[in-house]
Amino acid sequence: MSDDLYDRYLAAGRRVTDHQQNCPVCRAEQRCEAGDRLWKLFSRLQDAYLKDRKR
Repeated sequence: MSDDLYDRYLAAGRRVTDHQQNCPVCRAEQRCEAGDRLWKLFSRLQDAYLKDRKR
C-alpha cells in the first residue's frame, strides 16, 4: 500500500468534510461546483486506495 495514496485519500476526505461544513449549498445529495470537484477527487482516491488494498 502506498502511504502517499493513503495520505492523499485522507486529506481529500477532510477537505470534503470541511467544505460541507462551511458551504450553504452542499448537502448529502446536492453539491456546489467546488464541492462536486472535491467529492469527485475524494471518490477517485478512495477507489484507488481500496483497489490497492485488495492486491
